[in-house]
Amino acid sequence: MECRDFRKMILPFFMEELDEKKVKKVLNHMEGCPDCREEMKIQYLAREGRRRLSQGGNFDLQADYKKMLAFAKEKSDSITKMQRGMNALMGVSVAIVLLFLIQSLFL
Repeated sequence: MECRDFRKMILPFFMEELDEKKVKKVLNHMEGCPDCREEMKIQYLAREGRRRLSQGGNFDLQADYKKMLAFAKEKSDSITKMQRGMNALMGVSVAIVLLFLIQSLFL
């Protein structure tokens, strides 16, 4: 992913509008690009800061930013694991069906 593509995905990332593949791309790009990582942080702090100031009360945006990123990564990893499990289950199901078909040919 290029930086310009990353920057277009920041707001949809915050709004949880990206599909799983795009979330992974955003997270992976952030790991390798300090400029985009900083841009994400700045936009998060500005956006959430404005929203929370209008609501009043105390808040720790730095901690919340880290929690938001950790949650996105955990969610992405969980979905990936679930997809792998489903793929394995599908493979086993296909193998069983094929075995039944082959067995029925010889009976």
